Amino acid sequence: MTKNPPRTEPLPRREHQGFLRKALEYVDTSRKAMDDLRLNSAGLEAIHAVISACDALTVARLELRCRGEDHRDVLQLLERIPDVRSTDLKKQVSQVLSAKSSVEYGGEGLSPEQAGRLVTQAERVVKWVSDRLRT
Repeated sequence: MTKNPPRTEPLPRREHQGFLRKALEYVDTSRKAMDDLRLNSAGLEAIHAVISACDALTVARLELRCRGEDHRDVLQLLERIPDVRSTDLKKQVSQVLSAKSSVEYGGEGLSPEQAGRLVTQAERVVKWVSDRLRT
């Protein structure tokens, strides 16, 4: 995560819906990949679900989308949203996004436990965001 303010892109609030749709699709696909024991695909889909869920939340609440090279920069934007500060959401997001490089570029591949943890965390993040944006 960078120490400078994250690079952002302003977007109209209504565009959060597209990011939320993507998050829901990715998290569904991550669960199906997990069920099929496609562990690396499950992990990568889970990561993309969290990225899209964060985009949905920051666009809906701040009219901003993080555009930095390090996806963890979104944690700085999440800190600006009052109902996020008092939750476990940032921890879940941080843990999932910290795995991104090793999942995409690492040679080991994910174990069933690692993939399962990423999928579970993504499901939690997407549900939390979805519940708040649909009300």
